Amino acid sequence: MFKHHNNFFPPKDHNAKIWRYLDFTKYVSLLEKQALFFTRADKFDDLFEGVSPKTEVEYFLERSKDRPGRDEKKDRKVFLESEQKTRRDVAINCWHLSEHESVAMWKIYLKSEEGLAIQSSYNRLKDSLHAHIEDDVHIGIVNYIDYDKENLKNKLYFNFTHKRQFFEYEKELRAFIRRFHRDIENPKRELAFSEYLTLDGFLSGDYIKVDLNILVEKIVIAPTAPSWFAELVTSISAKYGLRKPVESSVISNKPYS
Repeated sequence: MFKHHNNFFPPKDHNAKIWRYLDFTKYVSLLEKQALFFTRADKFDDLFEGVSPKTEVEYFLERSKDRPGRDEKKDRKVFLESEQKTRRDVAINCWHLSEHESVAMWKIYLKSEEGLAIQSSYNRLKDSLHAHIEDDVHIGIVNYIDYDKENLKNKLYFNFTHKRQFFEYEKELRAFIRRFHRDIENPKRELAFSEYLTLDGFLSGDYIKVDLNILVEKIVIAPTAPSWFAELVTSISAKYGLRKPVESSVISNKPYS
């Protein structure tokens, strides 16, 4: 369920709108599983996902320079290997923070004309996780920085709540889990998220249960979708017990005559 963490910051307005853009097949999967998919951090297209700015390594090395028997080369390797391991132990679910829908987001996330967007809010996302007790879920906005200049001061999880400035258009709010499980054969040893997923056949992430009736405020149909698509979305949603407003995108409105 949701758990507050000092290094994850909510939007100033907790009821601010957030959006998740989906192809129809992914929407049906959401309904079927009653769960959001959290993608493992090292599986994102952005190779910098979960990676600290280069100044972070230097900051880490500077802090340990006076340690007796220090080996800088070894310390650097330990830092980088630890960071890569953490990227495999973390999984993330992403939302777009905006008061209105986005043409850019429609184009980026839809692979076909039949798509939709779920409109929710920070509070709704947080509250929808009440039934999921297996993991602590942290939620916060992403800050966009210059990775060549900025230093995160080695703050825990800041490398997951910060991205390079090139991604500012995403206006991202993300939900985050880090998972460890006990090794049955050796209870004193914890299994990292990556090992657990591999053992269970999940190689790229996991589904986290949510209450869709809390999560979803309304559904917006893609501006490219055919006229019959809204009726289909309404029908399939109702079959899974989700009765929320289904609206057409205002982007597809015709110009004034």
